Amino acid sequence: MRWWLTQNVVLLIAAVGTSTLLRGQAPDRKAPAFEIASVKANTSGSLMTSVQIDLPDGFTATNQTLLPLISLAYQVPLLRVSGAPDWLQSSRFDINLKSDDQITFDEKLWMIRGLLEERFSLQTHREVRDSRIYALVIATSDRTLGPNLKPTTPDCAAVLQARRIGGPGATPLTRSDTAEPGCGAMAGGLRGITGKGVQMFAFAKLLSGSLRETVIDRTGLTGFWDLSISADFAHLNGSTAGGAAPSDAPSIFSALQEQLGLRLEPRGVPVETFVIDHVERPTPD
Repeated sequence: MRWWLTQNVVLLIAAVGTSTLLRGQAPDRKAPAFEIASVKANTSGSLMTSVQIDLPDGFTATNQTLLPLISLAYQVPLLRVSGAPDWLQSSRFDINLKSDDQITFDEKLWMIRGLLEERFSLQTHREVRDSRIYALVIATSDRTLGPNLKPTTPDCAAVLQARRIGGPGATPLTRSDTAEPGCGAMAGGLRGITGKGVQMFAFAKLLSGSLRETVIDRTGLTGFWDLSISADFAHLNGSTAGGAAPSDAPSIFSALQEQLGLRLEPRGVPVETFVIDHVERPTPD
């Protein structure tokens, strides 16, 4: 198994948080009007999914489960969503939203929220619960980094800016000649992660998904970094995170310290949790 993630995709998956993890919420205001709102069950059996939120006048999701869309629409980390029935992670849908006019990213979030509340009868609330998180910190007091974590050589800030605006210097996220990631991307599988021109907050978000625990960046490392880490990701889950890896590969906890000079520090904090009170399967269009 091999996957590629850009920093933008990491943000969508983890639904970027702040120090309180859920401050970045979609504003409470009426969603803009849309001329097309289609929801259809996808029974293809495929595991391939796609989400397009960069369309100028709408949003589409193909073969997508609902829980990541809730995370995206309300800007909450998946790990802080509670009360979700099993079908939110198994039933798949094709969703198409189209506005009469060009709309902003925030307006698309309001549109998705409106669709979820209207077509899926979604009802939610937020509450504060005691929770454990991990802070990604530099492991040593002298702030010496490991051999596999180095400042990136290319000017990735310029590359990412060019990619955002489609200008010169917008190099591809992956290089077909080397099968390695370009600026702002991470590649990995069951035994490791490789990143090129990665910011630490994005790496922390990726670790959150691997550990199924919230990881926040507290390294103080700014700029862009090249990294590579070999560890056992195959057996990580919410109940064994922090335990010994059941293979000859090092655990993510020891690998982070030995290879990157970083450490995962457990902390107990009050965290706002997004609770699903009610949700229904949609009626067909």
